[in-house]
Amino acid sequence: MSWFEVFEWSVLVLLSLMTSLSHTGDSPVPSFVTKNPQNITVLRGKVASLPCVIKNLGTKSVTWSKQGSGTPILIDDFLFGNDPRFTLHRLQRVDEDGNNIINMQMNITNTKLQDVGIYRCEISTRLRKMVHTVQLNVKEPEFTPVVIVTGSQIVDKGDELVLVCNATGKDGAPHAIQWFKDSTPIKPTSDGSTTIKDFKRDNTLISILEIKHSELDDAGDYICRTTNKDVNVLKVNVLDADVSKSSVKREPPDECKTAARTQTVDRPMPAHCTPSALPISITQRTPPKVGELKPGGGQSNTRHSTYLLATSLFLITAASHLFV
Repeated sequence: MSWFEVFEWSVLVLLSLMTSLSHTGDSPVPSFVTKNPQNITVLRGKVASLPCVIKNLGTKSVTWSKQGSGTPILIDDFLFGNDPRFTLHRLQRVDEDGNNIINMQMNITNTKLQDVGIYRCEISTRLRKMVHTVQLNVKEPEFTPVVIVTGSQIVDKGDELVLVCNATGKDGAPHAIQWFKDSTPIKPTSDGSTTIKDFKRDNTLISILEIKHSELDDAGDYICRTTNKDVNVLKVNVLDADVSKSSVKREPPDECKTAARTQTVDRPMPAHCTPSALPISITQRTPPKVGELKPGGGQSNTRHSTYLLATSLFLITAASHLFV
């Protein structure tokens, strides 16, 4: 503590005493409303609110300090030090008897284990110094073990399947991790098709499960369990990629559809529209045969074809007799 800080503190205390002693004797005497001492318990990192409820404080000053430190923390709203975690919060009301009640509450944000101790709320009067004490306890938050499994939940048959398990313990990393698939233990294979690699980082044990070429029967629930019996599950689906790809139908381009409808011997199909390049059936159009035409360009019936054939034979026979 520097000499300047000692001087500054002395001046503030002196001003506080002068303010307190300057009031007339008929001013009501302040008193503490809260019981003495009080016990406050918070988790580390949380906000601690230390109450100091006073009746008829008037214009008197309140000083907050930690027992055994020898220096104040707060004199009213003035922070005596360089720790901004300490602030004063005023809560004022009037009771049913008309007395002014004020809570000169000191708040400590982001509490630390070294904040544990007894804190003094002091009022200096003409007759005596009044002190209210608050015991602050800071506890470590309860730790919940965490097991997280990540990885691809959908893979194609034949692709690599990689799952990662992160397990964090309370007093350190778990000793070991075991993998299961649908309650069956998974073990590394001698050919390296299935591998498990473990390594530690701080309080976390990380396990990586790799299956080089996934099969359909690799689908299922993958369980990561620590030696502390903490578990987590990830469901994996393996798709049959060959079936999926063969079921996809490609739609031919519009120009190929048109070429397929109008194709003739003189007008062949473009190279990119050949049957091997398209998922559609394309047949060459040949000139129609006799008997396949019907009026208007369609097929004829059998009777009409027979009649034409008989007439043609009759005319040929008649002509042959004329030239004999």
